[in-house]
Amino acid sequence: MHTILAVDLEEYNSVSCHYDRGTKAARFHILRTTPDELRKLLGHEPVDRS
Repeated sequence: MHTILAVDLEEYNSVSCHYDRGTKAARFHILRTTPDELRKLLGHEPVDRS
């Protein structure tokens, strides 16, 4: 597993970035800053925890 998740939390909308260290590919996603949307984001795909 080589994915890093970064999240820029704002009051109404947030931006997430899934960065794959192996391929150096980055995927950005804009989401509403709500508990449900953040749960979906965190459960979407596994990320490194180190």
